[in-house]
Amino acid sequence: QFFADVAKRLFSLNNFEGTLAVLGGLEHSSVTRLERTWRTLPEKVKQDLRKMREAMGFAAVGETPSVTVRGRYPGMLKSKTPPLVPCIAFLMLDLAQEASSKALPQYLSPKLQYGTAENTVNIAFIKSLGEQYRDIRLWSKTPYHLKIRTAVLRYVKTLTKFDEESLSFYSHECEPRQKDDSQRDDQDL
Repeated sequence: QFFADVAKRLFSLNNFEGTLAVLGGLEHSSVTRLERTWRTLPEKVKQDLRKMREAMGFAAVGETPSVTVRGRYPGMLKSKTPPLVPCIAFLMLDLAQEASSKALPQYLSPKLQYGTAENTVNIAFIKSLGEQYRDIRLWSKTPYHLKIRTAVLRYVKTLTKFDEESLSFYSHECEPRQKDDSQRDDQDL
């Protein structure tokens, strides 16, 4: 529940890069396998996590991200007021999808004119790039006015970074694999 609260606070601060990092951590296989732990979460917390995932266009484990879900994130950004920390990876993905879409040809698109091939600039794509750049500049110029808590900063600096093997080990320490879990794994193979 602690990390759900952290994600909710980051989301309320319009820190979508941080929100995505926490949601991604909660979707890690070493966390999602903790079925008994997830069952103890209040339904309100689970609902808040679902709403944040949907707003971010982030598919949960086992779900396939859809165009309609992914399409919500840019619209949500436009409705927010700075200060704001966007998820740059999503913005870059949107630009790449826009550049490769059939409706919007590549940055330079061959055009036949009077029987010769000529490269022309795709003005719509350049305009879209400019709008994204303008938005990112606006968001980055508006500062947060938060009180710095040195005790929290010191604590964060002492946190241990875990590798995949360690995460799996501690996950199984927290909730040992049940006999029916291993049978289910064998059936999946």
